[in-house]
Amino acid sequence: MTENIQSSEKEVSIVIYDSPLPPRYLKISRKLLKLLLVVLPIFFGLVFLSSISYLIYPHILKSPAPSLPKMLSSEEKKIRELEKMNLDLSESNKVLQTKLTQNDPATGAEANYLVGIKRPYGMRDLTEVKRIDIENIDLKSSSNKTQFSFQIVSNDPSRRISGNIFVYLIHSDGIYAYPNQITKNFSQGIKFTEGEPFAMSRLRPTTAEFNVNLLNETVRFVIYIFNREGDLLYSNESDLIKVTASKE
Repeated sequence: MTENIQSSEKEVSIVIYDSPLPPRYLKISRKLLKLLLVVLPIFFGLVFLSSISYLIYPHILKSPAPSLPKMLSSEEKKIRELEKMNLDLSESNKVLQTKLTQNDPATGAEANYLVGIKRPYGMRDLTEVKRIDIENIDLKSSSNKTQFSFQIVSNDPSRRISGNIFVYLIHSDGIYAYPNQITKNFSQGIKFTEGEPFAMSRLRPTTAEFNVNLLNETVRFVIYIFNREGDLLYSNESDLIKVTASKE
């Protein structure tokens, strides 16, 4: 009786033909075959991955961890704003202390060239530096009010600027001042700190209102802008402008 080629479920028979020699039969255990075809490839794969990880891991440790953007809470934002304000105040104090140690060079007529405004002690004329400019000028009048609007533009947005704004409307009937409350001090002289306060980094819209209807009249404007140390940042007298009706 012929012996079965695969006599046991635990074995695998392989027939090898090697002509002209008679065929040969090999019997391999299923466990051994599984070890050769499955276990050993997995083992060598794990060894290979471990070797790669061993070589790469030191470089991963040396590389800096990615930095995630930090979300600031409202309290932290307030603290940073206060720190910036404190720094600005410190710089202003240094400028003022420097001014107090120097003699005020302007006397006589030179000291009175500002319309109605007392020349601040130690004032520097920084208009040639052009730290700010004026844009988008608009003039409208309605009922008993005339509005002169413009936009202050900083030429250095990284630097915060603060100070005071004065606007004069010059008409054939007289001079009107903004802010309106400074008119009562016009004869005694106005302090530079009595102007409209402002603080800006990039843009600052401004609207000067005058309690007078000058529709279809021709007027001229004078603008003075001081920083909070009393230095003159901007000074300009406009050409004659015709007042038009505002759109309501």
